[in-house]
Amino acid sequence: MAGPPPVGPPPLPGGGPPGPPLGAGDASGAGGLVELTPQARREKAEAVRKTDRSKRRLNPGDLICGQCGEGNSPTRRFCSRCGESLAGAEVVKRSWWRRLVAKLTPRPRKPKSVPSEELEGVPGARPARHHRQPKDIIRSARKVLAVFLIFGAGLGAALAPVRNWVVSQYESVKHKITNAIQPSYEPVHAARITWTAAGPRHPGTKLGDGFKNTYWNASTSVQDPSVTFHFGKAVTLSKAIVYNGGGSNFQNEDRVHDLHVVYSTGHATDLDLKDTADPQTLSLSGAKNITSITFEVESRYNSNHATRVRLTEIELFHLKV
Repeated sequence: MAGPPPVGPPPLPGGGPPGPPLGAGDASGAGGLVELTPQARREKAEAVRKTDRSKRRLNPGDLICGQCGEGNSPTRRFCSRCGESLAGAEVVKRSWWRRLVAKLTPRPRKPKSVPSEELEGVPGARPARHHRQPKDIIRSARKVLAVFLIFGAGLGAALAPVRNWVVSQYESVKHKITNAIQPSYEPVHAARITWTAAGPRHPGTKLGDGFKNTYWNASTSVQDPSVTFHFGKAVTLSKAIVYNGGGSNFQNEDRVHDLHVVYSTGHATDLDLKDTADPQTLSLSGAKNITSITFEVESRYNSNHATRVRLTEIELFHLKV
């Protein structure tokens, strides 16, 4: 049994042929085409790029978007910049010093609440105030002290070269000031002693043997007798202590009046001695980096019928640095 014929559009006025039935397509299967009105071109939205830092100030607890890096308040569920979900966003943590301060700051204890009905009828009654316990104060003090010790140790380790330099400079200046106020001297001993004239039992070595009961003497007939101290290395001398005369009877023989001092460098100076057996301290100017020093007798304190000139000891010193 054949079905009903397809329903087509009504015939056109003027007796034209009717159009194709609704829903029927052409042989290519394109079907019925609908003409659209041209529309304006839409601009493509710029892609959201991830930034290194958030444009807003980050606070502890903020949520950092994993898509664009923007910081968002903890109450947001989606990023305020790109709209990405904040379910797995990174949470901004507090800095180390804020956490340290929070640990060192004791939390106040809540005072025990006293029911108002218990205070009724009690004259002048009021809730008790909270006072910090001694153990809390000691615990806080220990924490603060530990922080200062750790900080001081780290600072000392970092500034060790500077500290060593400051200490060395301080010691140097201190030593210079101390030497200027109260100089310190060290003795200098000769490695070898030579002389131009001497008695048979009183050679020039007696001037540097360290004893005060021995002496060097030379004949008064010898012009400018001398004794030379050889050190074997370069030394710098600052002063000399001279013991004039010699023997048990100081006035029996001549004593030295003027000593002409000649250094290995060619420089020279003169020492004026007093006619006394007491030690005489004399400065040696120009005695820098010398290897030898020579003492020449230029003049004497004369005694009646004397045939010898005597000198007990010469001690040499340099300034302790």
